[in-house]
Amino acid sequence: MIEYPVIVFEIPMSYVADRRMHTHDSHEFFFLLEGGGEQITRHGSLTMRTGDVFFFPAGEEHIGNGSPNGCCLGGVLNLHEEAFIEGCGVVFRDSREVLSHLVNRGRSGEYRLPLTPNGRRKVFALFREMLEESRRKHVGFRGAIGALLHQMLTAILRNSQMSPVTAVKHSGAESAISDTMTFLRSHFSEHIDVDRAARMANMSRSYFHASFRNVTGTTYVRYLNGLRVENAVRLLKGGGHDAKAAATLSGFRSLSHFYKVFREISGGSPKKIDYDNEGD
Repeated sequence: MIEYPVIVFEIPMSYVADRRMHTHDSHEFFFLLEGGGEQITRHGSLTMRTGDVFFFPAGEEHIGNGSPNGCCLGGVLNLHEEAFIEGCGVVFRDSREVLSHLVNRGRSGEYRLPLTPNGRRKVFALFREMLEESRRKHVGFRGAIGALLHQMLTAILRNSQMSPVTAVKHSGAESAISDTMTFLRSHFSEHIDVDRAARMANMSRSYFHASFRNVTGTTYVRYLNGLRVENAVRLLKGGGHDAKAAATLSGFRSLSHFYKVFREISGGSPKKIDYDNEGD
């Protein structure tokens, strides 16, 4: 797993005539703290004014730009997909459902959040608290950020023009995916390929793929690999298991595949964890 799946920071932006869009492997909230500008997206350009909040799902092309009249100050909250994984202690269940709704809106080009004035004040206040926690890094700051994130998502649900029923209502597909995720959390070490998971959910392979991504914000394989890497990290940090044993007990069928997936998910190497433990 990555060190922490929530990153918060400020970014000043000047005007650039030819801005190039980019994508992230994380979901992004963008808050315009001061000034004006635009968000350039694949659906066109959106004017930004102080107090606007945007949400861009992972993989969605966009770029922020300042105004020709001067710089603007943005706030960014990057939320990596690992925050969706049950047990990582960052995002509560209700928050995951709100995030799933925001992802669906963003995929269809609805990037600006329709907040009420009261909701806007609450959301910005909570973001600034997260920003301060990230800057000061006092003991427990990660847990504090996770709790504030949950409050922010609740504020978005309660204080926007999005339908609360639409945001949190479980369809039959969502219920089936939720059941699949529950099963995986206790059976991740077994060989459960996409076809088997789709049969368990009583869906076609293509419909299962689409439904899983809509509900979780990530792919089935990436989610399953995240659970396996999370378990391998626990085993390595606990001592008594080398990389080969941790890989086998976590469901990886070869050591080379384990190393490849571990780097993709965590950005590091299992050996680094072994070395760290040896120095304890």
